[in-house]
Amino acid sequence: MKETPNKKQSFIQGAAMLAATVAVVKIVGAIYKIPLYNILGDEGTAHFTIAYSIFSVLLTLSTAGLPVALSRMVAAANAKGRHMQVKRIFRVALAAFFVLGA
Repeated sequence: MKETPNKKQSFIQGAAMLAATVAVVKIVGAIYKIPLYNILGDEGTAHFTIAYSIFSVLLTLSTAGLPVALSRMVAAANAKGRHMQVKRIFRVALAAFFVLGA
C-alpha cells in the first residue's frame, strides 16, 4: 500500500501536535502539584496520593474499555433489530456507569 505525501505529512503533524500537548499537560500538572504538595504537607500529600491512585484506576476503567464494549454491543444488537436488547444494555450500562461515577 503506497502512502501519499499528504497522509505522511498529516501523520507527522498529528504526532507533533500530540507531543506538544503532552508537554503542555506535564507543565500544567507541575504548576498545580508543586504548590499543592507544599500546602498539604507530608500527611496531606500521602492522603492525596492514595486517593489519586484509586481515582486513576477508576478513570481508566470508565474511559478505556467499557464505552467501546458498550458501543459494540449496542451496534450489534441494533444491527440485528433487537431493540429491546438495546434498551436493556443501555439500562444496565447506565447503572454501571452511575456506580463507577459515584
